[in-house]
Amino acid sequence: ILCWVCLGVGSAQILLASGIGPKKHLSEMEVPVVKDLKVGENFLITPVFTGFVISYDKSIVCNQTDEEIAFKYLARNSGPLSRPNGMSFGGFLNTGISGSSFADIEVHQFYIPKNSYSKLCQLRSMFGFSDNLLSVYAKLNYERAISIFTIALINTKSTGKILLRSKDPMDNPIIVGNMLTDKHDVKSFLEGIKLLSKIEKSDGMKLVNAKLEDIDLDGCAENNQTHPTIIGLSI
Repeated sequence: ILCWVCLGVGSAQILLASGIGPKKHLSEMEVPVVKDLKVGENFLITPVFTGFVISYDKSIVCNQTDEEIAFKYLARNSGPLSRPNGMSFGGFLNTGISGSSFADIEVHQFYIPKNSYSKLCQLRSMFGFSDNLLSVYAKLNYERAISIFTIALINTKSTGKILLRSKDPMDNPIIVGNMLTDKHDVKSFLEGIKLLSKIEKSDGMKLVNAKLEDIDLDGCAENNQTHPTIIGLSI
């Protein structure tokens, strides 16, 4: 599971280093307190799961040359180059766990044609795959085309915080993520994966012999006995 960290870290650090923040923490860092406020608290991080992989024994897109791809983009602003970071499609799911009418899961699909190691490396630069996970994906992609689906939990209930590492404003802050510490987040995440897994049985996927791959992710095997439900979903 990865995470997306957006705006907020630098701003909170500047305020804390300037003496605006929780009095107790600032005093511990020997920073003169200007205003006692809850700066750096209620910090939200979006966890992203990248272990959902479907493989195919047939291509699900038309083969295109680099010239054809460039022409589509330049002439009609369409094709692979018109999509952000090579994304094939994106969408939202409402798992129903939160009780809200709004989506709580965001899904992106990244299609990797058979034996396209360079595209896997591009995704690695985006999501920080480990060497082991990249090797697993590359071996799978050598034999079959694959789609890597990223599943992001939005509107998270788990909250973290930002702390000063020292009173030196040039020191990187401490980020306490606390991801998935709220049980509703865990349930929503798992339910989102379960819902997405149904795509394997769809009529369209059957035409290309789609297979939901069982990926042995880093750190999962050692927890197989204590978290069998999670491991069964390859988190």
